[in-house]
Amino acid sequence: MQVIAAKQLAADVDASGRGHVLINSLNPNLCDTTLFRHAPLIVRAILAFFVFILGRTAEQGARCHMAAAFAGEESQGRYMLDCEVAEFPKSMRGPEGEKRSEKVWGQLLALLDGIEPGISKSI
Repeated sequence: MQVIAAKQLAADVDASGRGHVLINSLNPNLCDTTLFRHAPLIVRAILAFFVFILGRTAEQGARCHMAAAFAGEESQGRYMLDCEVAEFPKSMRGPEGEKRSEKVWGQLLALLDGIEPGISKSI
């Protein structure tokens, strides 16, 4: 959903003519951080196992954030994986994916307007 939101937000912001902001989304993968420090012990144990096997250090994960922050125009509205612009997930590709993305974006805007009336008009 985050990738869909970033793609649609980038398109809407560009179409608004109010200025240009670089918007992209990224996946730093599983990183060894204290994000789940308050989770139940069993959850922390399972995560610790997967972090040990597959995880990156927090610094390696932060590199993905920095790559996205300093990416050029080619990253506008795109998804970044391993510090590079990547293809969108299969569920977002093709006519069906586009239709699905627009539906999710419309539902998200409706939810946001329910919380803060008129917020979608400020994009």
